[in-house]
Amino acid sequence: MVVVALETEPFDLAPEALFLLATDRVIEAVRRLGKDLCAAGVVVLIHDDLPSGVRRFPTGPGEPIIVEVPRRSSLNDPGSLVDLALATATPRVEPEDLLLLRVDELLQLEEAAKDKLPVTRTTVTIAGEGRTPRLVSVPLGTPLRLMIQQLGLSLPRDTRALLGGILRGLSRPCPDPVIEADSRVLLLLSSEHPALTRTSSAEHQLRLAGSTCEQCSRCSEYCPQHLRGVAFTPHLVLRLLADRHTHVPEEILSTLFCSGCRTCELVCPSGLSPATVFRAVAEELRGRGYALPPSRLQGRIPSRRGPSLPWRHVLTATNLLEVQRSLRPGYWLERVDSDQVVLRTNPLDEPATPLVSPGQRVVLGECIASGDRSHRPVHAPIAGEVLIADASTIVLLGGNR
Repeated sequence: MVVVALETEPFDLAPEALFLLATDRVIEAVRRLGKDLCAAGVVVLIHDDLPSGVRRFPTGPGEPIIVEVPRRSSLNDPGSLVDLALATATPRVEPEDLLLLRVDELLQLEEAAKDKLPVTRTTVTIAGEGRTPRLVSVPLGTPLRLMIQQLGLSLPRDTRALLGGILRGLSRPCPDPVIEADSRVLLLLSSEHPALTRTSSAEHQLRLAGSTCEQCSRCSEYCPQHLRGVAFTPHLVLRLLADRHTHVPEEILSTLFCSGCRTCELVCPSGLSPATVFRAVAEELRGRGYALPPSRLQGRIPSRRGPSLPWRHVLTATNLLEVQRSLRPGYWLERVDSDQVVLRTNPLDEPATPLVSPGQRVVLGECIASGDRSHRPVHAPIAGEVLIADASTIVLLGGNR
């Protein structure tokens, strides 16, 4: 049995509009599909408030079964569609014998059968401010820019294009998007449209973060600035801003480190845009005369500890765990509660260049071994006197001895 529904996502006007504009074609496609598939029957689900003129399916033995459903009933849920079809099927059929189609899919199959080719086109609804919605049949893979150009659409410079598809909603397209198999709607809106300004404003993102941010710290774990060792922890800063805890100057000022790469948007499971918030805060700080601190090397950056991975066993077995620890941001700047510390200038046992000599006094954070392409700079974790300084080890004695 074949089931044809007239509605998909709420924003998708194509299926029902296709039926209204091409009723005869849909009827013929439904009849041909049932014959070609040798289906036990074809059920067409139609809303009961459509004009009677378009509900002119032929009736009789072998013809499609028309099921009118109230407008308030959703045709989006495949489960409800199957239930409706099974309830009206004569004779009774099993659920696994059902084929669920939308009108746009039906017409795609019809075109493919006519051309004896796979499905190579899709139907896209184009709408926007001051525009009458129109339906266009577009070859798959057509660049959005080329489609707009071929249709002769004149777009103001501030027009934003939002491309929508099945089960993925509306999304801001990449710089040069293409029409894909699930592309269904194209909205052309001005950059000042409420649908864009509301969702892209920092205040809106903060309100969302206050209720949906689960502090998973993925934005921090993937942030390029955080990974470089910069004292910028996006998930903590976003929580402070959402809770209006602006009395933490160090954390708020760290928004100046945000590079605007928007990696946090890609990895956020809640769909938030921390970069939008950080950019707005950073612009306000710059307007007040704040600038980046002179040194980006800070203490250890707080972050959620990631899950243990199998390669940790490899690191331990090969004595390379120290290498992993030494690469953590600010590792050599930890405050050590000890009178004497022994530092390996390079965990890989390669010669390094000490910058201090025995008997010399150093202060906390002072660079005591230089870095190059194969070495990281080593900083003194305590203030004190240098006891030993060679190419592999530096021993510091803390206190005033």
